[in-house]
Amino acid sequence: MALGIYAEPHQWNDKLEMFVTDKRVPRLHPDRIYLNEWLTQKKSEILRIIADFDANKIDWTLNQFEQEFFHYSNKGNVKEFFENLIQTYKDTNHIGNANCYSRTLHVLELFDEKLPERVFPEIDIKYVKSFDVFLQKRECKGNTRKFYFKTLRAVLNKAIQDGEASETTYPFGKGGFSISSLEEETTKRYLPHDSMFKLKTTVMDNAVLERTRRLFLFSYYCYGISFIDAALLTKKNIIRYNGGNYIVYKRNKTKEAKKVKPIQIKITPEIQELMNWFSANTL
Repeated sequence: MALGIYAEPHQWNDKLEMFVTDKRVPRLHPDRIYLNEWLTQKKSEILRIIADFDANKIDWTLNQFEQEFFHYSNKGNVKEFFENLIQTYKDTNHIGNANCYSRTLHVLELFDEKLPERVFPEIDIKYVKSFDVFLQKRECKGNTRKFYFKTLRAVLNKAIQDGEASETTYPFGKGGFSISSLEEETTKRYLPHDSMFKLKTTVMDNAVLERTRRLFLFSYYCYGISFIDAALLTKKNIIRYNGGNYIVYKRNKTKEAKKVKPIQIKITPEIQELMNWFSANTL
């Protein structure tokens, strides 16, 4: 049963059935570390398959073994794991996260034509450094590269938690690839005072534009509340205490996280006027 990996005689240890890693040996296989990790994973799968056969008292054949083995071999596939995560986010209505993972997967496919066959041990420090060079050649700025690497790191972390990957070749740990070093300070951009004044005072004739203007102002007066969080607000989110009315809510993005405190926004006359308008102009 061929596994599709090859070595020169001096690069292979027949006794251990592993690639030689002794640095005193000349011309070692360049991918010896992650290939040994991959082989260790395959050996574990073989032992688990045989144990399952024995536990179920199955007098197995070679064909049965191969069938089971190649089923196990689907585990640890990088692209497949990405696609499963994307589908899970779509199924749970986390469309923003699904889009983030889809964008990163698309760029990885542009970078690596062998991605469909990649397993997690191959995503090592050498791999991510090459990916970074690829992104730089595409003139991606530091913050854009940071976005892709944060997503890739999240995938690796999830794969390790799920037993699909190992920490042995993890490229983002201590002494590994530094994502934070990619961050670049962006120039702050502010809306001119006269433009903000026009937005506050100019009523639009077009109903869609007027609703858009008021949604922007509602977010502005509510300290930048996201549109999804604003859309999910109900009367239950209005709480009266300390002599005033407050909007109290948890961000939809982090509401399931532990120890997340609700955000409290005092309802000012400007916010109240907007809320009255939305109430009277529901679609």
